[in-house]
Amino acid sequence: MIRHDVRLMPPVCVKPYVKQKEQQALLPMHAVRQLIGSKKTQILNVIRGHFPEFGQVIGNRPVAAIRFGKASRAGGVF
Repeated sequence: MIRHDVRLMPPVCVKPYVKQKEQQALLPMHAVRQLIGSKKTQILNVIRGHFPEFGQVIGNRPVAAIRFGKASRAGGVF
């Protein structure tokens, strides 16, 4: 049987572990931001993977995909 020793911490040491309401309110926003970033990367990678079949190569950065989209709408790509 494992026994644990319980030790009380002084309140000065415990305070950094307690999150304020403002900090807790920011956590979902950061999680959503991270999810949006990862989904954007996944979508760009899928698009980049399919366009070489049509003879088009898109750069690795999101800016290159945006430029490619603008050029295709203007009629300069296909």
